[in-house]
Amino acid sequence: MDVKEGAGTAVQDSIVNAAKKYLGELPAASLLDTSSVDAINPFTRSGLTPEQLRDFFAAAAKAGRKTTPTTESGNVYAVSKAFHALNGPLVVDEYLNKLRSLDASDLQRARAFVEAVALDAELRNRNPLHPSATDALVIGTLLDFPKQLFGFPYACYATDGRESLSLCLYAYRLRTGSRRIVGDASDETLKGVASRLGMTVCSDLDGAACVVATLSDLSLCEEASRRGVPVHVRCTDSELRQLL
Repeated sequence: MDVKEGAGTAVQDSIVNAAKKYLGELPAASLLDTSSVDAINPFTRSGLTPEQLRDFFAAAAKAGRKTTPTTESGNVYAVSKAFHALNGPLVVDEYLNKLRSLDASDLQRARAFVEAVALDAELRNRNPLHPSATDALVIGTLLDFPKQLFGFPYACYATDGRESLSLCLYAYRLRTGSRRIVGDASDETLKGVASRLGMTVCSDLDGAACVVATLSDLSLCEEASRRGVPVHVRCTDSELRQLL
């Protein structure tokens, strides 16, 4: 992949192509309902409110009912309402026990967010965003933020960090034909994913498929660039939070 310096740029398209795209989507307009996003405006000083979250999910669930198939991967279970009334508060308390380090006001705000989902029987049994146009819009926006911030040429996501890493390493293995990765040999996640792909983690750059670096340690990137070894910067959510 050829990576150019500088910030990323949006794809420029003509007004004629944009009009064709709009007309082509009209027959399926009812299936592309993203109006629920209008209920939220998270980029404010005070952030998102629990009420906005509830309004967003209510609108998203309503739009999702237009496209929900008869057989759902989310497994909507037919259980007693009494079960939800009993189990919901237990789920809330179990989750909030992980957030005890928050101060009183933040913990109260966190409780409101968790209760908005955990005490709603429909939200606990299915994901109203998957798959939908709203899901694509939200994820696309969240991906575009770090993409533009760091000037990345592309952005993608997976539901699990190991899944993303596995896909990247497998691609490097196919492109280079090498089964060796240069990275932190003490990283159990990296070693586990590499082992699953039939690859090993080492410290020798010669003939390596790629270098797996982290935001906290980019020391090998310059040397790898000189030798023509691809570099994959692995950014965990905790590192990104510390940076931002």
